[in-house]
Amino acid sequence: MYKLPFLLWLLATIVPLAMADASTRLQDGTPIVIDEGARAVYVLQGTARRPLWDGVYRLEDGSTLTISRGVLINAFNASENVRNEAPSSLSRCELLVKRTCGGDNHCSTTAGCSAARQLLQLEEKERLPGNPPTVRTTTSDACAEALGDSAYFVPCTTTAP
Repeated sequence: MYKLPFLLWLLATIVPLAMADASTRLQDGTPIVIDEGARAVYVLQGTARRPLWDGVYRLEDGSTLTISRGVLINAFNASENVRNEAPSSLSRCELLVKRTCGGDNHCSTTAGCSAARQLLQLEEKERLPGNPPTVRTTTSDACAEALGDSAYFVPCTTTAP
């Protein structure tokens, strides 16, 4: 009599873990699960799951994920072709930071600004010494895609008083 509830609980616990893509890992090797229906992203710790903290993350395959409140906001696959070109001497991530944070950093407390700054840090780490900011990197391509996402990377329209 008590075996059926236990078996149902065991099945409910094991099946989602078995269905998880084992190759989905953060760059540091930490396994993650993306719930396709809810777009929720979890870190696996043994058999337990915990929501992934807000921020921008690089996966082992080079793609990036932007997470807000534990939900996948933006995913960029490095193999996708991005056509947006930086129209100035600024990198794409610098343009994204300028657009979301404002020229005077007046919107620096927004989630989009924080994520844009994280992408800029990743881009700077990827860029080889001596290369100009306009040299295309995997992260600069992610920033180019993010420039088209005004829902999360909201343009800062407020100016300082």
